[in-house]
Amino acid sequence: MSGKGSFAVSRSHGGDRFYNLSVVRRQQQMLLQQQQFMQKRQLTHHQQQQELQTTALKTEYLTHAKAGNRSEPDVWWVLCGGVGVTVVTDGVCSGCCVWCGGDNAMFRERAKRVLLSSAKENIEKIKKAVDEGNHYGAQQMYKSFSARYIAAERYLDALNILQSGACVQLENGQVTCGAELAILFVEALVKGKFPYDDDTVDRISKIYKKFPRIPVPQHLDLADDDDMQQLQEALGAAKMRVEGCLSFLKASIKWSIEFGAHRNGSPELHDMLAGYIYSESPEVDMTRVSYHFVRGKNPKKFASTLVSFMGKCYPGEDDLAIARAVLMYLSLGNLRDANILIDEVKKQVQCEEIDFPRTELMQLINYLLLTLQRDALPLFNILRQRYRSSIDTEPVFNEFLDEIAEKFYGVQRRNPMQGMFGDIFKMMAG
Repeated sequence: MSGKGSFAVSRSHGGDRFYNLSVVRRQQQMLLQQQQFMQKRQLTHHQQQQELQTTALKTEYLTHAKAGNRSEPDVWWVLCGGVGVTVVTDGVCSGCCVWCGGDNAMFRERAKRVLLSSAKENIEKIKKAVDEGNHYGAQQMYKSFSARYIAAERYLDALNILQSGACVQLENGQVTCGAELAILFVEALVKGKFPYDDDTVDRISKIYKKFPRIPVPQHLDLADDDDMQQLQEALGAAKMRVEGCLSFLKASIKWSIEFGAHRNGSPELHDMLAGYIYSESPEVDMTRVSYHFVRGKNPKKFASTLVSFMGKCYPGEDDLAIARAVLMYLSLGNLRDANILIDEVKKQVQCEEIDFPRTELMQLINYLLLTLQRDALPLFNILRQRYRSSIDTEPVFNEFLDEIAEKFYGVQRRNPMQGMFGDIFKMMAG
């Protein structure tokens, strides 16, 4: 173990510590060479993650050596002349794991068991970096530590550090970093095969609530260059926030479907997503908002959103938004929430002193809700014929009515191509 070009860094019970600075320099040179080598190689995502984990582990060993860390008193790390690392446990050498292009699988398997400290300790350490303004450095540490916890199958520790990181970065306005960690949190749920339950949804909700809610500046002078630049920056930031939150919650919904929720996904997560899209999107897409609300479980909140939209939309958009919402509920077979929605909208428009639209499309919706309460397929078909011109204002309305006929009256579709509009709609709304 001794020999020329080798030395030992002791972490034994109170043993003396030796450290050779020339070896550190060689190790640092190796790190630089490795980084340059990685830039030239066309690595897959998985290979890149392995390389980054190995580099992070190696950096930590050097840090431990400098600090004389003795948290693992029965382990010696022997740096072999700038070539590799030999692990000596209880006086028994387990062999040298070469860094330069060698197979590091055995080394990582051993290292992940002896070097990982508690998530709480690492969370506090990284928080200091954030407090010092080093958000990028903190981001790399959050990702590095969580990756090693996952590799060691310590999924709860990985979730703890990723949840903390996402919340901390979002609180500090680092939306891109926070959203990235939030998505990694969901990926850890999948890798750890965590079942859908209230506790996990609550953890997702805590991250969701940290996404900033910043109104776009109003009453700006668009002829003024400074005001125009301010508006463009605000719109860009809003779009980034929405995309980050959207990606996080869509991944969460996908996890919920895979691990025990309803086939449409967690209702709570759909409500969160619909609410954030509506409140934060620079240009409101009510089709997408409605898609998620009808898969949620809060029709009264949906009604409030519709009334808010009616107060600022263009003429002729209000009845379309209400009709779309009701037909979406009914196409899912949910007559109860469709009735709650329309009743709540009528109540709230009176309080807000907004006129409820009195159009043929609204007449159709009112008659349809009454018809579906009984076995009245002939009347249903009469309504479709009577209000055809109103139904044709949006091609997808006919698709919804076909689905409603199938759900409530068992009418089978003759042409399989009739599902085309629904598929396109779902792609748009996802």
